[in-house]
Amino acid sequence: MEAGKAYNYEVNGYDYELDTTDGSIDGYEENDDESYDEFHECYGDFDTTIVMYHGREYSCSVDDLGEFVWIDSEEMYYHESDVDRCPWCGEWFVKDDGHESELTGNCYCSEGCKEKAEDCYISENKQIELKAA
Repeated sequence: MEAGKAYNYEVNGYDYELDTTDGSIDGYEENDDESYDEFHECYGDFDTTIVMYHGREYSCSVDDLGEFVWIDSEEMYYHESDVDRCPWCGEWFVKDDGHESELTGNCYCSEGCKEKAEDCYISENKQIELKAA
């Protein structure tokens, strides 16, 4: 028998024995049966979903999505500070993907909404100019 050796398998008469491990050092992981909400930094007994916050993915409790908006085009929840509502059609869109109009000064969800809003803006201003003349 060799002195000072520890074995991690069935005992065969060795002096030093280790319990079979389950993947963690102490054999127990805190909150093993709970989910972790990365965004709110807490454990709990809840389901989680992936959300976007300032371009980074986080897991978040599905029961605590009050600060997030579902974006259909992205099929994901985005933080309310990262999205805007299109003034033409009312759809939510990610601000970074918006189409800004120099003419109206607004940001739109698509090039189509931007063009429609600009056409409407031009026709309204022509009517005002004609009435003023």
